[in-house]
Amino acid sequence: MSIIIWKGYGILAVLIPLPLMVICGFSIGANGVGYLLAGVVSAVVLWFLGRRLNHEVSQEYTDANTGKRVQILAPPGHTLYFIPMQYWAFVWLGTGIAEFVRRM
Repeated sequence: MSIIIWKGYGILAVLIPLPLMVICGFSIGANGVGYLLAGVVSAVVLWFLGRRLNHEVSQEYTDANTGKRVQILAPPGHTLYFIPMQYWAFVWLGTGIAEFVRRM
């Protein structure tokens, strides 16, 4: 049994690359080019989607007692295993490269 921990749309870091790996891996041939292509496409999609969804959100508040302005930065909201979605792009790119090299 396995547990998947995600927050927000972080589950997309698995739901986008896995089907691509399966479809491209089986349809483009046994030499590993399909896995490389799926890894590159997954990496590009996850990087830009993750950057878009996890953009830095800051809010400014004014303390009623002191009148001082305080800026609060929100942490990333879309993670898989506590890692922001855009950084999973490197994992899937590495997976695609490793499968390509393994099957050459």
